[in-house]
Amino acid sequence: MKTHSELLQYYLDTVNDSQQNRDLSELDRDYYDNKQWTDDEVKQLEKRKQPVVTFNRIKPKIDSLIGLEIRSRVDVKAYPRTPGSDTEASAITDALRYVSDNSDFDQTKSHAAYNLFVEGTCAAIIEVEKTAKGFEIVPRHIPWDRLFFDMHGARKDGQDCKYMGQAIWLDIDDAKAMFPDIDGDILTVGTADGAISDTYDDRPRNAMFDAGRNRTRIIEMFYNDAGQWYHAIFNSLGFMVEPRLSPYLDECNEPCNPIEIQHAFMTRNNRPYGFVRNLISPQDEINKRRSKSLHLLSVNQVIAEEGAVKDVNAAKRALADPSGWLIKNPGKGLEVNTGTELAMGQFQLLAEAKNEIDQIGANSAVTGKEDKAMSGRALEVRQYAGTTEVMPVMDSLRSFEIRCYRQMYYRIKQFWSDQKWIRVTDDEQNVKFVGLNQPITFREMFDQRGTPYDALDPRNEEIAYMQNKVSEIDVDIILDVAPDQITLQGEQFEMLTNMYAANPDAIPFEMVIEASNIRNKDRILERFNTDTPEAQAAAEQQMMMQQRANQLQEAKVMAEISSKEAKAAKDMSDAQAQGIENAAMQQGLIPIN
Repeated sequence: MKTHSELLQYYLDTVNDSQQNRDLSELDRDYYDNKQWTDDEVKQLEKRKQPVVTFNRIKPKIDSLIGLEIRSRVDVKAYPRTPGSDTEASAITDALRYVSDNSDFDQTKSHAAYNLFVEGTCAAIIEVEKTAKGFEIVPRHIPWDRLFFDMHGARKDGQDCKYMGQAIWLDIDDAKAMFPDIDGDILTVGTADGAISDTYDDRPRNAMFDAGRNRTRIIEMFYNDAGQWYHAIFNSLGFMVEPRLSPYLDECNEPCNPIEIQHAFMTRNNRPYGFVRNLISPQDEINKRRSKSLHLLSVNQVIAEEGAVKDVNAAKRALADPSGWLIKNPGKGLEVNTGTELAMGQFQLLAEAKNEIDQIGANSAVTGKEDKAMSGRALEVRQYAGTTEVMPVMDSLRSFEIRCYRQMYYRIKQFWSDQKWIRVTDDEQNVKFVGLNQPITFREMFDQRGTPYDALDPRNEEIAYMQNKVSEIDVDIILDVAPDQITLQGEQFEMLTNMYAANPDAIPFEMVIEASNIRNKDRILERFNTDTPEAQAAAEQQMMMQQRANQLQEAKVMAEISSKEAKAAKDMSDAQAQGIENAAMQQGLIPIN
């Protein structure tokens, strides 16, 4: 295991080596937050009476990507890896959706998406909380300015990182309550650790309120040592939690790293960045050219001979006044240049800068700001083209989401060992409950299968098997296809409905429903399919097969019971015979060898 100095050095190496890239990421965030002029630039503009103008075109573009992420949200689904495990896989699907709803994972993913699009890196940790009702799986977003990771990792998903973690700020009193066995001298205010960056400082930075509130920075780290993942909590002075094997297990029951990270783009030097990085230059040009244009239109240049006016200052005031009156001396030349031509040149370049920034990322059709009227076909093609450029990052976000769901699945298998009921709300008409780790008695099994049995037999209350035992279920985690993805499906559906209206007998109505995007169409199609003679025959065959499987299972259980009864009878018979033989020996009826 690593020592305190080694782990602290891991953290310091990341903080110090990534300083330049994190400065750029903070600049990306400032531009999104409308802070697009430096203090020196503002002072220079104010000195020459030039307006400080900010037309933020970055924030709406990033917000449109978040809107695309929200519109593309889908449900998770677990598929069985072995035949005959459909019921168990459905139980895991319901469990994952329960965790997602219970923890509001959609919001967690949206917070992560903001970091992915702006700073270029997002992260979440999938933890477990013990409550009065048992263990609850809790995925939490790790803000970009609290995350650190191994900068030698070259993969966008961070799977090749040797370590990663988060810098947490706590009130001293809360830290002492969280770690009551730790020497109070370790939990000092601030705990300077030698880092040259202020990224991981407390927020708000340089606050002038709550001066008496003492806070400390604590580092939580997961690291890989000799193929095993370990967990530790420390600051610059010592450990709060000594290094130990990670308390979280993967699907192979091995300690794992519960943190998932994702980068949007990466330079060849392993430095992540987001969408904003490419928008800053055209955004600067937009702001500066607009400011310059307004300045040129608001000032005048004068070329005059000596003595052209009696009072130069009065002439300046008159030229600055839209209704000013200027009198020049006879015979003296005076020429006023309004700067209109220069301003028009700046406006032309400004239009090019706007067009350039509009071409980066989601276009105006995706953001809903298309000026010209377009047909439905043309609009769909325009929207599809607009999303093509952002699809690689959206795909990365989708990969991040799947890996988070897999981590939730690992936590479910590890911590949900007791009997647990979860409520499923995917059916709008009915609310159903799914039982996990449910012990099924012989009585319940016979009742479910409609098999007659002796109601007075005490063995009916014995456990026949465990239903939906999550620790033994093996599934694949995937996401359903996004229902709102922009494709040509709308136009194809319109063509299909027109053909159906022209000749209803040639096209089955079920085909029209299947091609549509109406809600709950699976339930409607199921209703149609169950009404056909073929479907009824298939259902009857399926029922017969299920009954046969139940009979075989029941026969197997009864055979096991009969075998146990026969063995018990034989053991009793052998014991009685042995007792008779022993009694005969004691009475001398049988000679003792």
